[in-house]
Amino acid sequence: MPYASQEAPGTIVVDPANYYVYRIEEGGRATRYGANVGRDGFRWKGDAYVGRKSEWATWTPPPEMIKRQPEAAKYAKGMPGGLDNPLGARTLHLYQNGVYTLYTIYASSVPETIGNGITSGCIGLVSQDMIRLVGFATVNER
Repeated sequence: MPYASQEAPGTIVVDPANYYVYRIEEGGRATRYGANVGRDGFRWKGDAYVGRKSEWATWTPPPEMIKRQPEAAKYAKGMPGGLDNPLGARTLHLYQNGVYTLYTIYASSVPETIGNGITSGCIGLVSQDMIRLVGFATVNER
């Protein structure tokens, strides 16, 4: 689709207000994916880069989430990847200045969440879109 951007091809742009993720392509175009985003008060803003890609990543809720959602405490040491894991089949881990931000773009196993603000800041795509996006994404080792 046509998409005006100053970003380089291959850049991933998250538009949380409209529930989309764009992958910038050559020639003023982009591929658009529907997304779920952080709920009010949890939307992350800024520039980051993909520091790691995962298949069936371990999910570990941060201490702040465990305080808000005590039921997550049973996964404080990590939930192994699998069908019940909230990160799904593929994950892009976002970094700034060599440090993991704790935010991801992940494969949601619950497609009805797309188009909603439901997460603690992470961005979810339907699994088939995420698998495709991960295939295009480049890991930056800054």
